[in-house]
Amino acid sequence: MRNKLKRGKHGRATDAEVYPVIYQPIIDVEKNGLRAYYYGHRDYTDIQKYSQEISLVFHNENFTRSRLINKLYEWLRRLIYGRKVDIETFYTHVEHSQVTGLSFPGIYSSTATWRETAHADHKQPTPIRPVQQFYTEAKTMPYIYVNTWNHSLAPHDNNPDLRKRGYCPYHIIEPFYTIEINYATRQQLERKYRNK
Repeated sequence: MRNKLKRGKHGRATDAEVYPVIYQPIIDVEKNGLRAYYYGHRDYTDIQKYSQEISLVFHNENFTRSRLINKLYEWLRRLIYGRKVDIETFYTHVEHSQVTGLSFPGIYSSTATWRETAHADHKQPTPIRPVQQFYTEAKTMPYIYVNTWNHSLAPHDNNPDLRKRGYCPYHIIEPFYTIEINYATRQQLERKYRNK
């Protein structure tokens, strides 16, 4: 099943071939829910084996343990990133139309749980993590979990005791929520969400 996406800035139409299912803890959804999902760079040199950039845009990123620290953190984020929204980017690695691995440069949660901060996998090359669960046997819909308050990600759930909301791009599959989806690179998103 494919969803035709709008033409990007480079004038090239992109076919979505992978549909990661995102699970976010309910305690984070009210203020920081996932609002958009973007396909970005894809290596077009080999149609059988490639990596696809995917960016998630959250309404905000709140440090829930202290209002004072959160205010300082929001001020620093606006100063450093020039925006309130939180953008996280990861990559799906595809071979013969199946997702074979995931990489999370600088945002891998490792074993960190909800109340912790995680920024693993900064070193290059970024490790490719094995997919642990798929929604279907087609292996195009890997599960990805938001494991920490600062939206670090992993293919495994570090918070099994927390209720979650599942998001799936375009697909109307109960009990998942559908979200905005489009084509934009991380660089384009930094401009789009500047001062937002």
